[in-house]
Amino acid sequence: MGLFQTVLERAARWGGTPGDAAPTLLPGERLLGNEIPPVALPTPHRELESAVEELWTELTVGGREHAHRSGEVLFLCHWSDPAGATTIALLLAAKASAMDPDLSFCVVDFDLKKRGLTRLLRLEHCTGVWEVLNRETSLESAVVATSQTNVVIVPAGGPDPSGYTVRREHAQGLLRLLIEQYDFVFVDMPALKYNPASIAWMIRRGRSVLVVPSGRIKCESVERALSALHRAELQVAGIVLNRQTFPVPRWLYRWA
Repeated sequence: MGLFQTVLERAARWGGTPGDAAPTLLPGERLLGNEIPPVALPTPHRELESAVEELWTELTVGGREHAHRSGEVLFLCHWSDPAGATTIALLLAAKASAMDPDLSFCVVDFDLKKRGLTRLLRLEHCTGVWEVLNRETSLESAVVATSQTNVVIVPAGGPDPSGYTVRREHAQGLLRLLIEQYDFVFVDMPALKYNPASIAWMIRRGRSVLVVPSGRIKCESVERALSALHRAELQVAGIVLNRQTFPVPRWLYRWA
């Protein structure tokens, strides 16, 4: 298990409007993913772009077999909000799609209560994971195109999230369907502290990355998160130390 460091103290720039403003809809009405124009993915500043590129390279190190094997899934996990897992999922997808243009990528919002990825891209008015899980729409109808042709988004969807109950077999069935259709799937997971049952949704075929906000979380909480993932027999690819700052020039750390 590796320790990855990213510098996300400054917000990433967006390559355009994250998503069009929500149209006027009737109560309960939602748009299908193919009914809206492509949404823009974030464009990181130079220092952040280098960190994300390094992270993607570390995740696919060891011959590129992971990156070129069809149906790879990566779960972006965190203990409590805010950790930055949602932003990292989007940045990874954007960078990976540019570095591996022949592969297809999908970013899925499995945080059905917070819906951070969905809100960030302003896709609250779209169908998504919730409708697919409840057989209200097909996966194809819930997919939203992006400004990068080999990246798509599946938003959280759903009505008021207060009463969400997700069945394990439905969640895992959706994930298996996704990895049959896309080369690499990034799954934005809910906070483990408040949604411990969400671990059951994850499939053992996938790998997980734990996103930890530097200096803003106790070591005990990190240990709890790792223990929960290990108890579920999930492979932990590494820990992302997010929002890390350097009191001395960063290059000196490479010589430590």
